[in-house]
Amino acid sequence: MDKVFDDILALNDVKGVLIVSLDGKILSEKFSDHSKEGVISNAAWFKGFFKSLKGIAEADLVFENNRIYIKSNRLGYIMVLMGRLAQPSMVRLNCDLIVSGKKGKKLWKRFKWI
Repeated sequence: MDKVFDDILALNDVKGVLIVSLDGKILSEKFSDHSKEGVISNAAWFKGFFKSLKGIAEADLVFENNRIYIKSNRLGYIMVLMGRLAQPSMVRLNCDLIVSGKKGKKLWKRFKWI
């Protein structure tokens, strides 16, 4: 699974990748700066945020200096944290490959029981 994360994290200005269940539980996370791991999962708003996304196919949240891209499938979400210089089209392409292609079959199979 680290290989899947590494492909996304190798893109310019991508800061982190999370796999999140439909109810907002973080199943896996990896950040370019390892000191950030565990920070988001402690946020009180996190589970409620993902519960409110029920039914979306994808979301692209744009802030002043950062972006959050979220892609869903029937088992959960991929959340990518990016900086201002990241290329959203490349992030989308990699997430599409994970959600629908061979690249992500092992990843989603691992969390299928959740």
